Amino acid sequence: MLSKTSNRDDRFRTLVVHFFNRFFDTDTVSDEPVLRTRLIQSLALLAVVSGMFFMYLAIRGGDESGIPFTAVFYAMVVMGLVMTFKWDSLFPDRRDYLILTPLPVSGKRLFGAKAMALCLFLVPFLIAMNIVPTLLILATRPSTLVGHVVAVVAASIFSVLFFAGLQGVLVNVLPASTFRKISPPIQIISIAFLIMLLLAVPLLVTVAPFLLVTDSALLDYVPPVWFLGLFEVLKFSGSAAPQTARWALTAIEALGLTAVIVSLSYVVGYRRHSRKVLESIQSEDFTPVPWRTAAGNLLHSIVVTNAAQRAVFEFLDTVSARSSKHRISAALYSGLGLALVLIRLFVIDGREGFPIRFSTSGLLEAPAVLSFVIVAGWRATFGIPYELSANWIFQIAGRGSAVDFRKAIRKWVFTRRVLPVYTVLAICEFFLFDAQTAAVHLAVDLVTTAFLIEAFFYGFPKVPFTCDHLRKKLQLAAYAVGYLYAYTNYVFYVASLKSWVVSSRSHLIAFLITSAILFVGIFTFRVLARAERARIIYDEPDPSFLRLNLS
Repeated sequence: MLSKTSNRDDRFRTLVVHFFNRFFDTDTVSDEPVLRTRLIQSLALLAVVSGMFFMYLAIRGGDESGIPFTAVFYAMVVMGLVMTFKWDSLFPDRRDYLILTPLPVSGKRLFGAKAMALCLFLVPFLIAMNIVPTLLILATRPSTLVGHVVAVVAASIFSVLFFAGLQGVLVNVLPASTFRKISPPIQIISIAFLIMLLLAVPLLVTVAPFLLVTDSALLDYVPPVWFLGLFEVLKFSGSAAPQTARWALTAIEALGLTAVIVSLSYVVGYRRHSRKVLESIQSEDFTPVPWRTAAGNLLHSIVVTNAAQRAVFEFLDTVSARSSKHRISAALYSGLGLALVLIRLFVIDGREGFPIRFSTSGLLEAPAVLSFVIVAGWRATFGIPYELSANWIFQIAGRGSAVDFRKAIRKWVFTRRVLPVYTVLAICEFFLFDAQTAAVHLAVDLVTTAFLIEAFFYGFPKVPFTCDHLRKKLQLAAYAVGYLYAYTNYVFYVASLKSWVVSSRSHLIAFLITSAILFVGIFTFRVLARAERARIIYDEPDPSFLRLNLS
């Protein structure tokens, strides 16, 4: 009997280790110790950044609710990011079911092992994020330590359960093929939104005390405020506002509701989900959609003019859509762009009653901010390798195709990433300005973005996604400083240029003529300098991944 129990425990432990290791899986062949080293580095960075941030808040001082609200808000966002980063790993996938189902392992044991592995993965992030703030509170406000720990842990659990419940509901309600299609967009939107919130903490922390003092009804719909109420109730100081008890009760109810949703979607729907995954055909639907076929043909006939350009264009489309790490990278830069836009549109002004005011200059700067982040973000994302061995198809095309490769990269960034964003921006422009002013703004933004793409991708030496990581740390730091300097100048000068062009029709004509002359000059310079024909650099895979070690 003891032997059977021991064997069961060993099997359960093996399952937990298996599911825990699956959190480090990537789309490509990678060295697992390297991935775990990066995890440790991420935890250390998270601990240092959170410690520095809360030490700054403690030194600067603040009201009684500012620091607790920041701690709760920070915990919810960071744990939400961890969950969305591993969105694809929350449920066992088809490979897990195909391998584990024939084994004498019950569904209950599989579910328990997956849940245990998820907890083991999340707990280090929770500890790393809160170790320094907790020590600071212990040293400065020991009477609030219990309230802080309970509020932060409860807020973190709520954030984890919320995203787990969201995926659980979608997995059980939607067909497997439909879920696979909508899962990547939901992941991208969630990461971008959370990054935006994380970087907009100064604005939110500034607004929160004002709303608390005025007892705004908006606070009843803000989840971090619910757990701030839990903190206030557990201070046991007697100075808590009357509404904090209501918020604390809402926090408890929210925790219970998300826990019920997760339980139902994971426990009740677990077997149904496994059956759906096993019965479905896990393959992409290659049936051409009529409107997509027509749009692709039009794009190929007008923009992508030859086979070499089409190869790179379609390769970028496919990898950016299917690779999870490149989707996450794009989402991170999207969130960064949205946060910078939010900071530009709303500025802190303590001279007025409400501490945040709307910036009219931010309206002119916002499109330039998004343009810069999009172009710079994809310039950096192109340097993240998908599979180095994939560059063989481009190598056999020969050196003469380097010109077409670089043209395709610029065309893809402009048509696939810039134009869709400006389609949305156009709606906002025509809503906020008159038709003529909005049209001029869009024209200036698109033309300046085209120049920006030329600058970022001039003589780009590699085919995107088929190059190795940049390993020189000093060079990375130099790039970061250069990007920051270019960003501040680009946003300022584009906003000033838009104001100048809008002021007169003659200014608009002068801008268009000057831009046309500059583009002709750029094309002529390319031909004379032969930078476009420079050889593309192809990185080779690490030989250790290719050896069979049979000797």
